[in-house]
Amino acid sequence: MKHPFIAWLLGVLLYSCLALVLAASPADTRILVTSPDHPRTFWTNGNDQVDHYVQWNANANALEGHVTYGTPCYAANWWNPVNYDSFKVRFPAVRLNSREGRLYLLDAHKHQVTIGHLQPGVFGPRVELEKNVDIDMRRHNGHLDAALLTTPD
Repeated sequence: MKHPFIAWLLGVLLYSCLALVLAASPADTRILVTSPDHPRTFWTNGNDQVDHYVQWNANANALEGHVTYGTPCYAANWWNPVNYDSFKVRFPAVRLNSREGRLYLLDAHKHQVTIGHLQPGVFGPRVELEKNVDIDMRRHNGHLDAALLTTPD
């Protein structure tokens, strides 16, 4: 960038967005990892979340979060048909123990924290998150913020 002030301002804005997502989380949750990706969602801000899930991408050797937004049912008509828009974010800190099919993170002390497993499926392996791990994907100021959280048992 030509202007370091603009780069600094954008960094502060992205950090603020992430801080708001974290502040909006219930007090008894803990963030395991956030995604470095923040796709623009400006055109889908009025749409409802239709679906979200995580998937292991073997080619990229990374965990991916997927979310789809669609036109609300009450807003769809002949002039405004149903419109779906999907987004993908990466979680590069998540690793796979391929021998066990176990997905894990390294904590501050370099201990492995299991967050899920790969389960065989009809269309290939699918990710099964641990019971106390959930994905949180929220739109804020035209961008998508995503994090893996622990929830109370």
